[in-house]
Amino acid sequence: MKTHLILWITLVIVITGCSVNPGSSEGTVKRPEEATDLPPTPTKVSYPSQITGMFRGNLQHTGVFEITSPPSRGELVWQFATGDEVHSSPAFFEDILYFASYDKNLYALDAGSGEQIWRSELPGITFSSPLVVAGTVYIGSFDGALAFKAETGEELWHFETGGFGTVRSSPAFSEGIVYFGSDDLHLYALDSENGELVWQFATANRVFSSPAVVDGQVLFGDDSGALYSLDAQSGDEIWRFTADAGISASPAIVDGVVYIGSTGDFFYAIDLASGEQLWAAEIGNQIISSAAVVDGVVYFGCLDRNFYALAAEDGSVLWTFQTEKQIFGSPVVAGELVYFGGDDNILHALDAKTGEEQWSFETGGFIGSSPSIGEGMIYFASYDGSVYAVR
Repeated sequence: MKTHLILWITLVIVITGCSVNPGSSEGTVKRPEEATDLPPTPTKVSYPSQITGMFRGNLQHTGVFEITSPPSRGELVWQFATGDEVHSSPAFFEDILYFASYDKNLYALDAGSGEQIWRSELPGITFSSPLVVAGTVYIGSFDGALAFKAETGEELWHFETGGFGTVRSSPAFSEGIVYFGSDDLHLYALDSENGELVWQFATANRVFSSPAVVDGQVLFGDDSGALYSLDAQSGDEIWRFTADAGISASPAIVDGVVYIGSTGDFFYAIDLASGEQLWAAEIGNQIISSAAVVDGVVYFGCLDRNFYALAAEDGSVLWTFQTEKQIFGSPVVAGELVYFGGDDNILHALDAKTGEEQWSFETGGFIGSSPSIGEGMIYFASYDGSVYAVR
C-alpha cells in the first residue's frame, strides 16, 4: 500500500553499509522512443549567495524558479526508473539532477540525458530531498543526515540522530551551517564541512517541516502546531506561533511575511519580525503542501482535492482548480505557469493568473514531491519509482 508523509509511521529499517557505485546500471532510463559541550564554531568557507539545488528552489522556500524558458509543452524527454518509490524532490544544480529513492540510494543523473552518473547507498529509506552547495550533497535519512561529494558520490560524513531519529525534513544551508528537523523532537544545526553538531533545539513534537532561512532566522513547524523562529547562529528561540493543528508543510517567506498551512483547517500569514498573525484563511481540510509565493499570490494544494491561489495581502481566494484526488505535493512557479503533482498521478501545469490548465502529464503513481525546473525542462518524481524530465 502506498505511503504518505501524513501517515507519520515510525519506520523500522535494517541499516546497511554505505557504498559508492559510480556508473551502476541498477536504474534504467526510458525515453519516448523506448517507452552538551559548547558547540564547535562552524567552518568558515566562501559560498555562493544563490543556492538553487535545494528543496523549493531557495532558502526562503518560495518555490519560484527564475528562468527564461519555462517548460511549456508537457512532452517527455526521459524517464529514469529506480528500484522503489521516489518521495524525494529532485534537486537540479549545474546540469545534474540529485534525488533519493526508497530503494535506499542517492542518485546523480545527467539532467539532459537521464543517464546515471553515480549512485550511493543510504542507511535506509528517505523522505528527505537533497541540498546541493559548494560541491557537496546533503540529505536526511533513516538515522540522521549525510554529506556526499557531488562529483563522485563519495560519502564525506554521517551524523546520527539516534533512536527514532528519522529525518523526513529536507536540509537547508546558510553561512556554513546545515539545518534539518527530525522525528526525535529536535532541529539540528551542523557544521557543513565535517557534520559536527553546532547546536540542537528541542521541539514540542516531530519535525517534518523543512527549515527556511532568512534574515538570520531559521523557521520551521512541528507536529504540535508550533511554528518556530530561531536565531540561525545560536539556536535561541526568537518567537513561537501556535497554529490550529500540526504543521507538516515548510514555510515560504516573502517580503517579511511567513506563509504556511496546517493539518487542521487554516492557512496562515505570519509577520516574520514578531511572529504575530496577519491573517488566517479557513480552508477546511489538511494542508501538507508547501506554498509557492510570487507576485502577490500564494499557491498550494490541499487534501480536499483542490489547488488554491490566495491573495497574499489578505488570504482571499483568487481561484481554485479541482483534481480527482488529494494533493500532497508542493507547487513551483516559473514564468506564467504554476506546476504541481497529486495523488491523481498527474503533473498539472496551470496558468498562474487564471488557474486554467495548460497541459498535464500522467505517471504510473502518486506525485507527492516538489518539482525542480531548469531551462525548458521540469523534473519530478513519482511513487511509480521513476523520475521524469518533461519539456
